[in-house]
Amino acid sequence: MATVEINSLSDETLRKLAEVVRRVLPASYGTLGARGGYTSSGNDVFIAKTPGGGIPASSGTTPGSAVCDIYYIDDAGDYAQKLDGLGNAVTITVYNLAQAAAVGNSVFIQVKQENFGSLLCDWEECE
Repeated sequence: MATVEINSLSDETLRKLAEVVRRVLPASYGTLGARGGYTSSGNDVFIAKTPGGGIPASSGTTPGSAVCDIYYIDDAGDYAQKLDGLGNAVTITVYNLAQAAAVGNSVFIQVKQENFGSLLCDWEECE
């Protein structure tokens, strides 16, 4: 086997390497962003559990928001809480765009990341 000496990597090579690592090691996918939210390199879908107070409806030009825990479906088909490397729960701030409805207390919801990084609860307003 040949040995290759690497002196430096270009920004593009580092980006590609990070993408490969992200795909191979899904447990390390994404990072906690500067705003305390979960960020990644693209649009993502998460399972989150709302806090005891739920997520309030939006009001005027301000969306409702709450800090939610991230979950995933484990090999047994059960909800499992996403933990960081230190064993702490990974949380995200989720925004609710609905003006007429709050999101329920302590329920599992689907959360989507929009192109600018905000995480939005998936909802449909009903009448």
